[in-house]
Amino acid sequence: MIQRRRLPASAVIIFLAVAAAAAAQPRTQPPGSGMRLGLRVEYFSQAVSWDDTGGKSTSDLNSALAAAVLQFRLGRDSWTSFFVGYGSSDISGLMFRELPFSVDYQAGAGGGLALGTEFDFALAAGRRARVGIQGEVTAFLGSSRKWDIPGLAIAGSLEGKPTWVRARVGPVLAFGSETQVRPYLFPFFHYIWGNFEMRESIESLSGKEKKDLRGKSLFGVAGGLDIPLSPGVKLRAEAGIYPRSGGAGYSATVATMFSF
Repeated sequence: MIQRRRLPASAVIIFLAVAAAAAAQPRTQPPGSGMRLGLRVEYFSQAVSWDDTGGKSTSDLNSALAAAVLQFRLGRDSWTSFFVGYGSSDISGLMFRELPFSVDYQAGAGGGLALGTEFDFALAAGRRARVGIQGEVTAFLGSSRKWDIPGLAIAGSLEGKPTWVRARVGPVLAFGSETQVRPYLFPFFHYIWGNFEMRESIESLSGKEKKDLRGKSLFGVAGGLDIPLSPGVKLRAEAGIYPRSGGAGYSATVATMFSF
């Protein structure tokens, strides 16, 4: 029987109290126009599962991303942004057993296109507190990489290509106004899905196998700081943790936005 889990009454009361306090504060509009340009750098390590002989196996997905960001203000203390750049991903330890010759992938990180979108909508905001809803979707489209197969008397080659999508969404609680250094707490639902396709060619023999990847951490929590360096420049720094059975993943993000 599936049992429904209810949020603790104390957590609901605290959330509503913060929202009410934020809504009661005077509203001010910070300087700057409705558009910002910026840079974003992120690194994360997450466990992903995949099908193997006899059941599920686990590998670490380690990724670094660097992207240009275009952000639009949507009113008081709310915004949405789009980013595109370069990413590097390493999913070592995948086993491909359905190819003519089995492959244990240990070739390290490969590059590709990284793009995504992010939003932060204020539900209630004032000088002392803010309650909102925040979300993010990031996609990585890896470039094909080719390798020669060593140790064969005849020529053989491999070609691999990873693709994945990462999404998270949840409430965000911040303390202070948009014009001040503002710490925030972001508990979220989180998921990763994707695949790694491997092709093998050895003279007349050829084969293709695709491994579906699924994230093992469904929830996480991040904490960060929004730091106004000047009326037109803002810095955001964030660190997150993603608990799972037998361990935890982590992430770190730094972004700088320039108003114009």
